[in-house]
Amino acid sequence: MKNVLKTQLIFIFLIIFEANAQKTTIVIANDSNQISSDIYNWHNKDLSKKSYGMSVDKAYQKLLKNKTPKKKVIVAVIDSGVDKDHEDLKDKMWINQKEIPNNNIDDDNNGYIDDVYGWNFCVDSNNVNYDADSYEATRFYAKYKNQFENVNRTELTPETQSIYDIYTKAKADYFKNNENAKKQTERITELVNNYLQADSFFTSKLNNSSYIISDIEQFNSTDSNELSFKNILLPLMQRGIDKNAIVSMQKRSSIGTDIHHNENYNIRKSDQFYLNNKSYGNSDSKGPNSSHGTHVAGIIAANRTNNKGILGVCDNCEIMAIRAVPNGDERDYDIANAIYYAADNGANIINMSFGKTYSLYPEVVAKAVQYASEKNILFIHAAGNASLNLDTILHYPHDSIPNFNVTENWLTIGAASFNMNNELPGIFSNYGKNTVDLFAPGVKIYSTTPNNNYAPFNGTSMATPAAAGVAALVWSYYPELSALELKKILIESGTDLGQKSVNRPDRSRKANEQIPFSELSKYGKVVNAYDALKLAEKWKK
Repeated sequence: MKNVLKTQLIFIFLIIFEANAQKTTIVIANDSNQISSDIYNWHNKDLSKKSYGMSVDKAYQKLLKNKTPKKKVIVAVIDSGVDKDHEDLKDKMWINQKEIPNNNIDDDNNGYIDDVYGWNFCVDSNNVNYDADSYEATRFYAKYKNQFENVNRTELTPETQSIYDIYTKAKADYFKNNENAKKQTERITELVNNYLQADSFFTSKLNNSSYIISDIEQFNSTDSNELSFKNILLPLMQRGIDKNAIVSMQKRSSIGTDIHHNENYNIRKSDQFYLNNKSYGNSDSKGPNSSHGTHVAGIIAANRTNNKGILGVCDNCEIMAIRAVPNGDERDYDIANAIYYAADNGANIINMSFGKTYSLYPEVVAKAVQYASEKNILFIHAAGNASLNLDTILHYPHDSIPNFNVTENWLTIGAASFNMNNELPGIFSNYGKNTVDLFAPGVKIYSTTPNNNYAPFNGTSMATPAAAGVAALVWSYYPELSALELKKILIESGTDLGQKSVNRPDRSRKANEQIPFSELSKYGKVVNAYDALKLAEKWKK
């Protein structure tokens, strides 16, 4: 029973900050799917003494009350999948009217059979859905290790040297992360064993397998071992963590060692097939684990008039569900093909709540982005959740990669909290004076999760759809705007907090370095719906 308390704290930390720092949404474990009333829906509220909301509700009440939207805006959510049957989303889903459901025929000849609500690119070599995949650092190392092991860099061509340099970094990250994953699995295994012993003890001691938290709180003993069982269970139960959560965490930790950081794991037999094809996959746009994508979709478009759940930012938009992001790092060709699908099927905005620091085929994604940009599509991309300065490290996909200017129709979004003080930026948010455009609410955002559930999540993954929802809202009333004009309106109308002194994002919570908010992004602003609509009206005139 040594280090029980330490193990518990490690477990809670892992629940809150999951393994893939760049992309993974941060689940708020100790809220147990509840959120305090004073910050519920805070991202839609007006600026106040308590928080920097986006003034969405104010916009509906004061600017849009007697107006009729002119355009149904289609927002493609490229993500882990979307629960199309959710009570707050089922009336907000894009539907391919040219496709007859479930007849196994490509009725509209777009290359995708039965793509009624969107498409799923996360399939294995047998075209079967999968949930987890490896990280790109793992794949980079596996792809090039035979080519570059025991090679003298100076003997390589300049072009090959650049790949070699990335390989060297990916190799170091791979081995570091692989070792960390093993240690994490060991710690969680220790916690699970301790938990099961404590659970078995109280089931026997209380003669009740359905004991509740008050039973544990009231339990006293002179035996130190028996008290240690109490010290194991009570902090976890107080945070709403039960046996199912413990077992789930153990399964997720094994994914880290077996899949995420396993150089021998490859769900796909050949990259070349997927690089040369676009219509692989199936019509299951929900997939096996759509929690992240469903949460993103709800922030953008959850029904504002059904008296259920939450209020989406945009009341006149539809969600095109495209599954291309697994539990792990997305594959470049999946993202590229998802972008092509969105562009060819009428999307106006593409929400990209994902990202990674390595990319095997960045040009493939860049070409897809360029293609979509020519169709007047606005891209809104998450900055990532690792407290990194993106001015010093590339975060893929990007609007400009080396030797390849991609598009101007692009916004990179950092995450703001509801705090008015120096904790305004989310402690996890990536930032960059030259690379991140704006911030938007991304801390304790309450939204839809599968099977008619709701939960608060943290992440730039939440800030991105908040910004995308505002963009869709403005475009639905001012469809004459170009994507580039819409981008400029969101930038110019943002709430200017540039001179406010804030903590530099730092997940360790150690540094607390005070800097002007303007140093975290190009414009030092937080997205504001009310002011964006007012500016769009002036722009129109």
